[in-house]
Amino acid sequence: MGAHRKATILPKDMDGVEDSLMDSALDVDLHLEIPIDDPNQVVLHKEMLLSSAAQNRELRLSDESISFGFTENSRISESRQLTLENKFNFPIKIDWTLLPVLNKTTGQFVKNPFKVLPAQKEIGANQSFVFNTDFAPYEPDSYFF
Repeated sequence: MGAHRKATILPKDMDGVEDSLMDSALDVDLHLEIPIDDPNQVVLHKEMLLSSAAQNRELRLSDESISFGFTENSRISESRQLTLENKFNFPIKIDWTLLPVLNKTTGQFVKNPFKVLPAQKEIGANQSFVFNTDFAPYEPDSYFF
């Protein structure tokens, strides 16, 4: 970020000396980072690359990922808890819409093996809520992400 400056010939004062004071003032102004009130694509992409559990996110999850360990086919795992923290000054509505997934062995769409309860929740300004997550694999010896 910041402005780029092309090399220019510096103006000379009456004695023929380059005006270094003026040049240093320009350097200070041109190299300060300007705060952005209206986020552009670069700022939005930087936000997307932050960890979901990073302390400086406005919506922060307690964990980057959840390990359910080994779970037998067609069995429900032990529930894991996931905390969502809302640092905004207004309430947010959460809707965990989990899309059906393609079963690679049958070629059919099946119910998503992950489940989040409650599926919908409103979290107040500057508050947190704990969701319960479950996992029930539909296929043996597979990794799910």
